[in-house]
Parts: sequence; structure tokens; C-alpha cells
Amino acid sequence: MSTMESELYPMNIQAMVDMLSEAYTALIRTEAPLRSFPSVMLWGPPGVGKSQGVRALAERIRENTGKECVVTDVRLLLFNPVDLRGIPTANEDKTLAVWLKPKIFQMDESADTVNILFLDEISAAPPSVQAVASMDIWAFSIPVYMRPSHFRT
Repeated sequence: MSTMESELYPMNIQAMVDMLSEAYTALIRTEAPLRSFPSVMLWGPPGVGKSQGVRALAERIRENTGKECVVTDVRLLLFNPVDLRGIPTANEDKTLAVWLKPKIFQMDESADTVNILFLDEISAAPPSVQAVASMDIWAFSIPVYMRPSHFRT
């Protein structure tokens, strides 16, 4: 089995929660920078429990670390690109445009909080929203969980 095949090996939701909670708990305990945390993409048909799995993962991380764990669940199908990218405005000296960060991305930055951004149904969103969401995934230093709604196992 190739590395790619082993990385895409199907597992049930409980196995996913167990594996990710162990990995993220270890990273959190080392106080590693958030940018070192890997992002994860969850694929599966509707109704198998991916959303509940992410909430169970947050609860397990809370139990293992004693930190508050907040899940921000963003249903991308309901958003426009500007909702994710923010509103452009001028910088202080009015020489450049800067983007105001949307409220949904204002995470608690305290050391006692773990933030999980769950971008749901990315493949069902319009292509323009998918593009902005993909840019945001690279730009934000928080764990990201996504699932295409059309994927069938």
C-alpha cells in the first residue's frame, strides 16, 4: 500500500476521533505553534457523523488538555465570497487596501482555548466561495476540517 493510499484509508468516525484527539492532544501539550498543526479533510456521504465527530473531537481535546475547545461550524454553501474574505478598506495612510477579518474568524487567542474551524460542504459551495475558503485554509493557523458533500465511499 502506498503512502497516499494509507493516508486515505477509510475509517469510522470513532477511529477518526481517537486518532486525531491523540495527535492534537500531543501537539497541544508540547505548546507547539498552531501553524505546526496539520489540517484534516474528512470525506464521506451525508449522515455518517462527520459533524458530530468534529464535536466529539473537541470534547476529547477538552478532556485531555483541560483547555476550552471551541468549534466554529461554517456551512460554506450558505456564504458568499465576501462573507469569508472580509470587506476591503483603506489602511491608515490610505495607500493600500486591507481586508477586515469576518467575525466568524475571530477566534479566542488565549492560551486556555483551542479553536477548531470546521468548513462544511466545501464542494457544494459555489466555485468562488471554494476559492476563497481554500485561501483562508492556507492563511489561518488553526486546524481545519472539511467535507465534500458529494463524496461517496
